[in-house]
Amino acid sequence: MPRVTANIAAPPPLLVWEERRHIDRMLAEREELRQRIARLPLHCHRRIVLQARLEQLTLQLVAAEVALNARPLP
Repeated sequence: MPRVTANIAAPPPLLVWEERRHIDRMLAEREELRQRIARLPLHCHRRIVLQARLEQLTLQLVAAEVALNARPLP
């Protein structure tokens, strides 16, 4: 029996450039946070705060990517 798969096509890149730019900015901010966290001592309060911010940013990033890929074509 053939397997049925969902054929979800991504929107053309020209229609989602603002969303992609926002995701790229979040990725850059996430990398910057990771580098700052790596330089701090393990149990430093600032490190814990930055780790919480990194987790929040990662959740926002995943949500934005899911929303971008779930958009229907016009």
